[in-house]
Amino acid sequence: MSADPPINVLVSSNDQRYQIHEQAVQDIATEILRKLNVHSCVIDISFITQETMLDLCKRFVQKDYATDVLSFGQVEWKPEDIRQLKPLLLNDQTIGDVVICLDVAKKNSQNIGQSLEREVAFLILHGILHLMGFDHIIEDDRTQMRAQEERVMNTLNQNSPWVGMVTEGVAHATPS
Repeated sequence: MSADPPINVLVSSNDQRYQIHEQAVQDIATEILRKLNVHSCVIDISFITQETMLDLCKRFVQKDYATDVLSFGQVEWKPEDIRQLKPLLLNDQTIGDVVICLDVAKKNSQNIGQSLEREVAFLILHGILHLMGFDHIIEDDRTQMRAQEERVMNTLNQNSPWVGMVTEGVAHATPS
């Protein structure tokens, strides 16, 4: 039995108010990518301050407020691959960056009554789906994206892999 091709998840943070457990983020992102049938790739996941997110939103999406997640893709996905979730072996190609604002994620999690950690896992998934070309601007696209989010989150919910992924109030990242 051969091992799955490697997925390299690079994790960084400029928000010193949260402790990020890098291995947990890497494990969740890897599991999400495998469930989406993406293999042998590199992805960057960054946790940033609200001020940094506001700057990115102004510069790249013309919004005057900080959002919870932005994605910056580096791979052009074929629509038929996206919709059918064909196996994708990307030969260690960087697929892009997912940038998450923990302050906005925290507000979201409080508003919907779930843990910050679960919300961050959802935002990682949401960001990865955007990297893959999914979107939620028009209803048909939104329906397809939500179906993938629900499918993957339902499988993740079975073992809650996000427990311990992020905590508030500790000023350093936990290495892998």
